[in-house]
Amino acid sequence: MLFTNEKPPLLPKALLSLRETFRIAGNTLISAKKVRYPLITYKSILHKDLAYVLKDPKQTEVIYRAYLQHIFPVLPKSSENTVSFLNDPKYSTPLEEGNHDTRASSEEEAFSKALLDVVRLFGNPQFSPHKALIQALKEQGPVGANYAQERPSEIIQFVEAANIPPRPLPNKEKKDGRYKVAILTTSASGGNDSVARALSSFLEKEKNIHPILIDVEIIAKEEDPMMLATNMHTYDGIYSSIFQKTN
Repeated sequence: MLFTNEKPPLLPKALLSLRETFRIAGNTLISAKKVRYPLITYKSILHKDLAYVLKDPKQTEVIYRAYLQHIFPVLPKSSENTVSFLNDPKYSTPLEEGNHDTRASSEEEAFSKALLDVVRLFGNPQFSPHKALIQALKEQGPVGANYAQERPSEIIQFVEAANIPPRPLPNKEKKDGRYKVAILTTSASGGNDSVARALSSFLEKEKNIHPILIDVEIIAKEEDPMMLATNMHTYDGIYSSIFQKTN
């Protein structure tokens, strides 16, 4: 909603004022720092959904390119889907008695929904999301389960191609031969930060563990789309500074 020209009346005043830090001219977003970001043209509904979930254009391209190379060519050609897979009731309300059955009705739908369920697991070569993707396919019902059984090699090839980090990962030697444990937290939420620091202090007492506390809010200030647009808040920062203070 923040990146449209409409101003919903129910938004807090602070959020409306945040909209004034950037503007949209045609198909270009002009940020608070006057940097111009052209509209990204998505090749399909899945491409757009991946970008929405990941909030990372580079990682999105890696995964979608792997999809086009290994999955799309072997999918039965059907009518083009015009509704976001994220609009499925499954993503907003739990499947309860009386709700619509959200199991996939086509192989394309099954794979797309399964991928969106586990896509955040991709991008780490030290961990393969293959098993998670297979399980997600099975949860899409008979269509997804059959696809997982009939296309094992294509799925393996896809995972190998999609699980590549879009940026080089730092390669550091072990510190004093101890295990390094990364603890992710966000300073945008005081409760999470406090727990993470307490956990870090606890692990520091272990002789064979070297904890590393990573504040994703600091990293987000360089990559987060909302920060790039407003130069004021990240997505998490908006929740902390506006919604938590007004509710």
